[in-house]
Amino acid sequence: MDSMDGPDIRMEKGCLSKIFHLSQNFRTHAGILKLAQSVVDLLYHFFPLSVDALSPETSFICGEAPILLESENDENAILSIFGNCDFSGNFVGFGAEQVILVRDDHSRSEISNLVRGQALVLTIVECKGLEFQDVLLYNFFGTSPLKSQWRVIYGYMKEHALLDNSSQWSSPSFDDAKHNILCSELKQLYVAITRTRQRLWICENALEFSKPILDYWKKKCLIQVRLVDHALAEAMQVRSTPEEWKLQGFKLLREGNYPMAIMCFERARYTYGEKLAKASAFKADADLKHISNPQEASDLRRQAAEIYETIGMADSAAECFYMLKEYEMAGKIYMDKCGESALEKAGECFSLARCYSLAAEAYARANIFSKCLSICAEGKLFEIGLRYIEDWKRQGTEKKSKEIEKLEQDFLESCTLHFYNLKDYRAMMKYVKAFHCIDSMRNLLKRLGCLDELISLEEEFGNFLEAAKIVRMKGDILREVDLLGKSGKNREASMNILWYILFYSLWAPGSKGWPLKQFAQEEELVAKAKLLAEPEPIAFYEYVSVESSILLNKQNSLAQMKEQLSASSRNGSVRGEILCARNILDFHLRQNNSNFCWDYDWLVDPVNYSEQLTLENQISVDSMVCFWNLWREKIVRIIESVGCVEMPVGKENTSCWEFCLNYFGVLEQQNNMQRTYHLLNPDSDWVRNIDKRSLHKKRTIGCFGS
Repeated sequence: MDSMDGPDIRMEKGCLSKIFHLSQNFRTHAGILKLAQSVVDLLYHFFPLSVDALSPETSFICGEAPILLESENDENAILSIFGNCDFSGNFVGFGAEQVILVRDDHSRSEISNLVRGQALVLTIVECKGLEFQDVLLYNFFGTSPLKSQWRVIYGYMKEHALLDNSSQWSSPSFDDAKHNILCSELKQLYVAITRTRQRLWICENALEFSKPILDYWKKKCLIQVRLVDHALAEAMQVRSTPEEWKLQGFKLLREGNYPMAIMCFERARYTYGEKLAKASAFKADADLKHISNPQEASDLRRQAAEIYETIGMADSAAECFYMLKEYEMAGKIYMDKCGESALEKAGECFSLARCYSLAAEAYARANIFSKCLSICAEGKLFEIGLRYIEDWKRQGTEKKSKEIEKLEQDFLESCTLHFYNLKDYRAMMKYVKAFHCIDSMRNLLKRLGCLDELISLEEEFGNFLEAAKIVRMKGDILREVDLLGKSGKNREASMNILWYILFYSLWAPGSKGWPLKQFAQEEELVAKAKLLAEPEPIAFYEYVSVESSILLNKQNSLAQMKEQLSASSRNGSVRGEILCARNILDFHLRQNNSNFCWDYDWLVDPVNYSEQLTLENQISVDSMVCFWNLWREKIVRIIESVGCVEMPVGKENTSCWEFCLNYFGVLEQQNNMQRTYHLLNPDSDWVRNIDKRSLHKKRTIGCFGS
């Protein structure tokens, strides 16, 4: 930062600040630091590139100089220290903050047999990163692979004038290749020395191998030599409280040193920690033997799982069962004992165990919608999946992404298709109704051809007009009439009834298209058509009334038929005109010659004369010719309309075309630019007598089909 009183001390961008080495040690005392520095000096001398050149550490803490232990009568110093036992029930040995360091597992096994659980025994590798109040370094040089090559240190001592009489000490010449292992040995020695905060004891069995380094330390006055007696042994041993043993046990447990952790917890009489360490040891051993000895690894993992369960370590127990591929057991532990955070793991375990219902429950409780529905689909748990979807909607938790909504839709569609293939349409509709929107329901049901179900769905939702359109596709005219009536389309409903009556009057079984024949329900349908027409304008009601009278085809007088013809003409009803003209013409043809009026006034217009006779219920040749011409004219017009390449244009042409379709019972459907025609009754007489191939003739406007 800038200063008005001094120089600008800002660093240039990209420059490193000066590095300071902190040489003051607040952890251990100067005696330990000097001994460690003596090892670093040897490293500097023999392997200058292996360590950084730093200033020696210093300390203001006072402490006892490291001690070289010697025993009487060549007895192992360890036996002198740990050979006695206090039979009062208390251990006599090292405390929780004291440790014996050895080179390897073999040495540890040897020492463990001697100390019999009265001290922690670790290898140097295991103790890296740990600290202890006191350290006993056992037989480091006696087990060293260098053996007599440690004598190379005498060469260093000679160079630094640390030998009184050089002729008494033989030293091999240092060779980097020959003595390269010395580097790692010195580093291990440094680690071992620096593990202590207070006291360091060195115990060696092979004097010939350790003598060079011990002479080096003695010459530098870094160590003291003590004979192990009862007083020293007692002074070395420190009693620790159960809490101290417990804390040390957890430290070693974190480091993965399970045997020593078990020992600490045993000394602390802490059963939980002891079981935890044992379970962790079984698990670690199983991991090592997973490939080399799968069966033993499985046995070890099962023991670990059982112990974890007894101490409430549910996560670890579940993990062990998972590794054993006992997925259902793992899933139950995760779900029942490990809380909400483990529900997803529970779902994965149940999925692997093919316990789909439990997997779905776990994912649902965790609000993992996507996995819940996926597992329901995989396990064909359609009912359960649907229930979850409905529950999420009721709880208001369905604020999901489009991806999740698509997954829900895909699930519901898969359910629908499943029950569709089983032809269980009732069950199918439960899932269709759960779709997110009515358009999705319509599209799928149409694609599957489930028109009856779609009609019921539209009715249930009150979409009567949509239902009527679908019913029309099926050709169910009377049901369409009911639906049109419910949607308020009375006019269309009434017209459909009239068309239905016309077709079945002409083409009922045994009929050949003429004359009109009565059939069951005809009068009921006529009444219904009039009832539907009542709310409509009076003109339409009168139209329906006239059409109904014509279709009922009761034995009307000639004058009544003429009146119906006139009314049809006024109403613009091609159907009424054709039917009335044909009825009047048939009336003429059924009469005897004696019933004809042969008087004729040549001064009178034939048409007016014919109409006058008809109103008087009389007939003549002129009247017959007149109505023949009228009927023929209408038929020709219809034929011309049907023969057009394009659809007829104009009101009259359209009316003729519609009458033709009505007459033959052909239902016209329009879908986008395509027109399709369906037969109301494919078994009609006229259909049976024509070439079926003509029913599929392709045209620019569409095609015919049944």
